[in-house]
Amino acid sequence: MELVTFKIPKELIEEVDNLVNKGLFSSRSEAIRYAIGMLITNIPEKRLEIKNGSACQA
Repeated sequence: MELVTFKIPKELIEEVDNLVNKGLFSSRSEAIRYAIGMLITNIPEKRLEIKNGSACQA
């Protein structure tokens, strides 16, 4: 695996920590890898929503 360094808002990392503390993930890294994987998986759906004019704004 590659090492990637980035900054995210404190509130988001606290939410990630909550998921880890609840036992849903073994580490921050695992949780973030899962989230990125979900994003990549859902990109085709998001493109379709944008094309159809029904995309939600984050």
